[in-house]
Parts: sequence; structure tokens; C-alpha cells
Amino acid sequence: MTSQTFQRARNEEQREIRRRAILDTAAAMLDEMPVAEVTLNELSRRVGLAKSNVLRYFESREAVLLELLDDFLGSWLAELSEELAAGIEAHAAPEVRAGQLAEILSRSLAGRVVLCDLFGAMGGVLEHNVSVEVVKRHIALGSHAFQGDEYPAALREFGLVQELVGAIRGIRAEYGVQPGQPVRVVVSRDGGATDPALGRERATVSRLAKVSELAFREPTERVGGHAVLSDGTSVFVPLGDAIDVGRECGRLSSEVDRLGQLVVSQEKKLGNEQFVSRAPADVVNRERQKLAGWREQREVLVRKRELLGCG
Repeated sequence: MTSQTFQRARNEEQREIRRRAILDTAAAMLDEMPVAEVTLNELSRRVGLAKSNVLRYFESREAVLLELLDDFLGSWLAELSEELAAGIEAHAAPEVRAGQLAEILSRSLAGRVVLCDLFGAMGGVLEHNVSVEVVKRHIALGSHAFQGDEYPAALREFGLVQELVGAIRGIRAEYGVQPGQPVRVVVSRDGGATDPALGRERATVSRLAKVSELAFREPTERVGGHAVLSDGTSVFVPLGDAIDVGRECGRLSSEVDRLGQLVVSQEKKLGNEQFVSRAPADVVNRERQKLAGWREQREVLVRKRELLGCG
């Protein structure tokens, strides 16, 4: 494929055209290769931009792919809604409705290989190397897609199950649980019972997220990873028997120290009036954003150390 050549974007309309071109090029690459083989270098070459310029629009390769996932998900749901409304009997028994939902989803997803590949990479790949803001925006968009009166209840149930799988996968990746290592999961909800759909799809969740035990109760252990789904459901993964807690505490401590040093250095840089007054405003803003990002990352890791019971 030949690369494109762009002139510098000078207004918001041109910048949006550039963003769209990057997304369209990445989408074309996914038609040719799996997610794991899409690289920022090749994307930059095909879109006709230096890698540093691509990073002006998206903070990483993963950020590009997450936005594509949101686009593909929205497109799929728009087409799926009518088929679900016509194919699922609203007053049928839960097991009948579950079977109808599974059949429709299987048939629909069979023709969307790229979407399935992106789904599979979400927890372990796509939600890494991106800022907290990007992940929050992606989760908010994904949660919104499965809510609202325009979609049948069955679709919202599917969305909640998919969200639980993604949350477990995210915790596994975040704490370095080995791919073949099963984990225990405890699901609870303050002030009420968890959604029945999660119990009905226990086997699906266990298979997709490599779960050895899925319990619906309040957690009794303290050391583990936490997540909260869009409906308020709490997800807790005990980690004492899944990872080397001492080793992970050591890794987190080293990373906290490294980020602390970056924060101190950046604070000194931004406290230098000579630098702030002479550097272009956009450069100063980028340096301030770096500082805010490093502070936030450090706070997240400090909290992770506390959750693991690190001394």
C-alpha cells in the first residue's frame, strides 16, 4: 500500500480530517493482519506522517485501536438492535431467551472478525500504554452503548457480561497474572443482588476470563484487584494465590520511586521562570500535562501497593 502525504493541519477541520485518516488507515490494516501485528511504525508509514506526528493525534497505538473498537462497536450495535428485537421473545423463560440471544450474537459476530479480534485484545493489550483518561472515555462510551431504551434488555445483559469479562482481564493484565493461571473472582453489589445475567453466563465468563471460581457474595479477603462495572457491581479478584505478591510489591515500589523522581524533576523544570517564559505555550502545556500524568500514575500505583498489602 502506498503512503499518503499531508500538509500541516492548521485548523480544527483539518485536524479532524487527519484523525479520521489515521483511523481509516488502521482499520484497513486490521483487514489484512491481526491486532498484534499492527505497529505504530507501519501505521505512520501508510498514513504518510512521521510517528511523532501521529502521536499528536493519538497518544499511542493502543489509543488508536481503542477508538476503532468504539467505532466498530457502535456500528455493530446499530445493526444488531433490530435483529434482537425481532428474534428474542420478551416473555419467554430466561433459558430460552439466553439461547436466542446466543444464536443471534454468534451469527452476527461471525461476520465481524476485526471486532472480535479487538474485543479479545481489549483487557490484555488495548487498555495498556494509554492514559487513565483514554481508558475512562472508552469505558464510558462502551457502557453507554449498551444502555438506553433503544436497545432490548438482552443487549444490555450481553453488555454487562462483556464488561465483567473485560474487567477481569484488565485486572489480570494489570497485576501480571500469567495467561494460563486461573483466578478466583468475587462479584457483589452494595444494597442489592447482582444482575441475574451474570449468574446465567457464569460458564461464559469463566471460560473467557480464565476463572476457576466465580462467587456472588461480599469478598472476605483483602489482597487483590478491584473494578466497578457501569451498573455499580463490584468485582474483586483475590491475588494471593495467583501472583508472587512480594515480587509484585517490589516492582510497584520501584515504579513508584521512578515516577516520583520524574515528578520532582518536572516540578523543578516548570518552576523555572526562565523556561516557562521563553518556551512556546504549547510546549509548556505539554510539559504540564506530563507532570499531571506522572502524578496520577504514581497515585494509582501507590493505591495498588496498598491493595496488595505491601509494607
